[in-house]
Amino acid sequence: SAAKMVKCPNPAFDTVYDEWLHYRSTIFNGTKLPLVGNLGSGSDFTMFLQMLGISCADFTYANITGYAVYHSVHDNFYWMTNFGDPTFTHHQALGLVWSKTAILLATSPVLPYDPRDYAISLQNLFSTFVQLYGPTLQDQNITLSYIAEELDQFVTASIALWNELQNASSNSSISEQALRILNNKLMNLERAFIIPEGLPGRQFIKHVIFAPSSVNFYASATFPGLSDAIFSALHTTPPDWDEVRRQADAVRVHIRYATQVMQQPGLEFLI
Repeated sequence: SAAKMVKCPNPAFDTVYDEWLHYRSTIFNGTKLPLVGNLGSGSDFTMFLQMLGISCADFTYANITGYAVYHSVHDNFYWMTNFGDPTFTHHQALGLVWSKTAILLATSPVLPYDPRDYAISLQNLFSTFVQLYGPTLQDQNITLSYIAEELDQFVTASIALWNELQNASSNSSISEQALRILNNKLMNLERAFIIPEGLPGRQFIKHVIFAPSSVNFYASATFPGLSDAIFSALHTTPPDWDEVRRQADAVRVHIRYATQVMQQPGLEFLI
């Protein structure tokens, strides 16, 4: 929504959203939308997401062909004022997107967050994961069916929560306590994916769904503890497939935790 409110510095497009959709798009649940990638690391958001389970976003206005001077001696004010963004209109546009995002978050009685999108993303990520590793795990008599079952419950809970959010948004007399319950569910959803002891060998990286890749800290890995355990089992002797089973169970358990967050009772007594 914020990107739709900001005039695009590129005259070929009306809004920042339009340019984003043009250059970086994806098909999400049958609809063409701007691409929102998974977070890796390399910035200040890392510990908020990975240690505390606080939902984060990272906005970048970049040339689609790359940023050739990145971290070089040429990455300086002279380059920016002569080549990168001489009028600083792109800086201003991105600053406006940030500020309008903050305003929307601060002034919306119910956080503008759709848990169904998280459910769809998890399903897509899990489907890709099964395609990559399913046959290998089957050879070791390791099943991912329990994760699939928990995902089905997560999807059902996300739809129910979305319906609660819609009812709350249309109810002008809803109590502050009811709003707090709904917003707490949305905030604690991300925190349910934090494993207290951290991922294997990475005690400060705790998110079982998204984490920086263990081989490229700037990139993102999905189901990181499980994928790392599989990689280790395939490349070490003797292979530790029991660790793979433990990491698969950790994913299952934390998806269940997230489902339980969305299903927490109490709202029916206040609306």
